[in-house]
Amino acid sequence: MLRNETQDTRPLCILVGTCISFGIQYLLLQSDEFKKTYRMKAYRTHRNQKIMSDFNISDEELNEASVFIYHPPGWADWGNDEGYRELLRRIPDHVQKISYPYPVFHALWPLHAHEKRLEDPSREAGFGQSDAIYAYGDSFVLSQMRQGLSTEEIIRRYLDLNIPDIVDVDGILKRSIDTQIAKEESTDVKIIDFVVDNFKTKRTFVTMNHVGNVSLIHMTNQMLQMMGFAPLPDSLHDSLFEMIDPQMPIHSSVIKHFGLTFVTPDTRYRIDPRRNLTFSEYLTHYIEFR
Repeated sequence: MLRNETQDTRPLCILVGTCISFGIQYLLLQSDEFKKTYRMKAYRTHRNQKIMSDFNISDEELNEASVFIYHPPGWADWGNDEGYRELLRRIPDHVQKISYPYPVFHALWPLHAHEKRLEDPSREAGFGQSDAIYAYGDSFVLSQMRQGLSTEEIIRRYLDLNIPDIVDVDGILKRSIDTQIAKEESTDVKIIDFVVDNFKTKRTFVTMNHVGNVSLIHMTNQMLQMMGFAPLPDSLHDSLFEMIDPQMPIHSSVIKHFGLTFVTPDTRYRIDPRRNLTFSEYLTHYIEFR
């Protein structure tokens, strides 16, 4: 028996981005106006996937689109930067283009460092874990591990440490802001003013390169406005878990230095879908890589 299928005639919206685009996609689809007007197709890059080497966005699909939402070149690792620039040059004139940033904010995690243990091919993540959480290494912890100290001693030293005594955290904050301001000169969507106004009272970032829900909503509302739609309801934030994980714990001395009010030294952080750890508990897992 033949079944009649109704073709979806809504115009196409193409979303291209890094891992934060998962949240953007979800939020756009919470707008009834957007859903009634557009169907969406998303392309994204993450740790194991690079858009220009893994995907082919055809001229046919670009011609079919009405809106193209994307990061400008230079904001992320596309695997083929010139290929990405060529993709943007192929977007037809009739398509509305909306560019958005890939924000980075080191100030709350001033000791972020590359974690070389991830490069060990013999290492396997524990049950239900993702390697991604340990992509956020810590230079103090790694330096103490190289000295052969025990997990307990490293944690004791780190909890007693006053990070602003050894790192210019205010300088890192200024550089984070200045870098973002310069990069946002090339984007339609802006975020840095919102971050500066709110990073002490709201979880604007969950890691140094992943924004929190409040920032995702702020960016999405700008996109909706550019498409002629109403902003998302204020109540949406309270109904959502943080859409991007992990949430990286913040050292108590950084909390005190900046006067952060949305966290305390005893705050629990969603490290992955199973673990909700305090800063000190997270240190044990991170040091032992479990």
